[in-house]
Amino acid sequence: DRGFIVFCDRWPQDIQPGLMDGPTRPSDHRSSGRLRKWELALYRRMAQSQPDVSVQLVGSHATSQARKPGELAREEFDKRMALMEELRERFPGICVLDADRDIDAVSRSLFRLIWSAL
Repeated sequence: DRGFIVFCDRWPQDIQPGLMDGPTRPSDHRSSGRLRKWELALYRRMAQSQPDVSVQLVGSHATSQARKPGELAREEFDKRMALMEELRERFPGICVLDADRDIDAVSRSLFRLIWSAL
């Protein structure tokens, strides 16, 4: 509305606490302090403002390991992929790019997508 373009690394989700950019604790956690309430209020606010463009880079565990060795065990990778799939089900406008292609091809696809959305 004000002519700003904002790029973010991730769009926070409140589906899975403790995973990626979800709340730090499950909703049934006994902590009801001010910090916890503030965190949950932030997630509620962010959920009201869906981005104009949201992109997921989806690739294989092998590609993930080749690009960032040792960062994610297979089990953690699979959890993230399942969460990303659930986000796509809830928000069908999310664009998916094949991250298994070489980095230059992925980058070109990403920039094409961004420019077409402007």
